[in-house]
Amino acid sequence: MLPYQKLEEAETDLGRNLTMAEKLWYNYSAEKSDFLLYNHNIIFMILVFSLAPLPCAFMELSQSKKTAKFKIQPNVKASFSDMFKCYKHVLKMLVFVSSPLLFLSFPAVKWLGIRTSLPLPSVWEILSQLLVYFLIEDYGSYWLHRLVLHSKWGYENIHYLHHEYTASFGFTAIYTHWGELLIFGIPTMLGPALVPCHTVTLYLWTCLRLVQAVDAHNG
Repeated sequence: MLPYQKLEEAETDLGRNLTMAEKLWYNYSAEKSDFLLYNHNIIFMILVFSLAPLPCAFMELSQSKKTAKFKIQPNVKASFSDMFKCYKHVLKMLVFVSSPLLFLSFPAVKWLGIRTSLPLPSVWEILSQLLVYFLIEDYGSYWLHRLVLHSKWGYENIHYLHHEYTASFGFTAIYTHWGELLIFGIPTMLGPALVPCHTVTLYLWTCLRLVQAVDAHNG
């Protein structure tokens, strides 16, 4: 919740007029708690995961020869029932695993310094932080994937589910065991933990990370 009763108070405190983006953020967030604003992330996760795989899913279901030649495994077709099965499973994971985890992590997020206040970060600050987050996440995910999930125990007890579909499609991006979802949450949040950001940047990171995961699984 922003510590201002009126927009003019924010401008006085900052010593300048608010940008259009800052006015929009003020009008939206001024009376909302930081807890509520932080947990908008679950809404973004569900929306992005519901929408990002659709273009390639439609191409897959159309059975078009023009698009099939671009597939890694052109002779393997994913059915609507396969996609819907993945979608239902992932929604359950997001609602019953990711959502409680977000709720419980809020005190840590506040302690780390992820803020909702004005001013909003500059474009340069947002882009530089996102770059750091992608690098940390990519490096961390690689080693967790290799050392933990592809160990004998890790594969047989956790990672096997993610490889149920040998020809992946967008909805398989987080078609995983709940344990794997928790494991990959570590490198995903490690960047913001090391380099704290504004909540708006965290929203962008959540969305872009999911889009990247969906893109990586569009076979």
